[in-house]
Amino acid sequence: MRLTLIAALCAIMTAGPNAALAQDEDDWEFEEDPARNLSVAAVRYDGGVSVIVLCRDNVLTTVLTGLPTADRIELQATRADGRSDTQVWLAAGQPGVLRSSAPEKDARFLRGGGTYRVRTVEGQTPVFRTAFDLPAQFANLDRVIVACGLTVAEP
Repeated sequence: MRLTLIAALCAIMTAGPNAALAQDEDDWEFEEDPARNLSVAAVRYDGGVSVIVLCRDNVLTTVLTGLPTADRIELQATRADGRSDTQVWLAAGQPGVLRSSAPEKDARFLRGGGTYRVRTVEGQTPVFRTAFDLPAQFANLDRVIVACGLTVAEP
């Protein structure tokens, strides 16, 4: 799983801004490779920071890149609509790459668009806070969630 994640992330990150990732107006970028049973939704920002949700062989993975890493980081996350959640992210084997410990829940939390803010909880190191301006539309994110046989509504 870790090699698959790293390979997929490397392909996305090295593809550059003119990559063949399809993006609808103000929606997540989307790419699928049926031969590899892979679908990916991503939002990329300057400096290598990105939010990526991928489904490979019916396994969903939610990833943040370009952030400080540790073996385990607990984050307080808030959405533009005021909802909040405590999320646990794990080192994904490359510097700056964090993998969600609850990928389905955290992928669903990213639905809705607007500002997604994360900050480390008190006592957590490294200490950081950041905000992601997520696209207003999330149909492409939903496509990846559904590709893994999951529902977009929270159980």
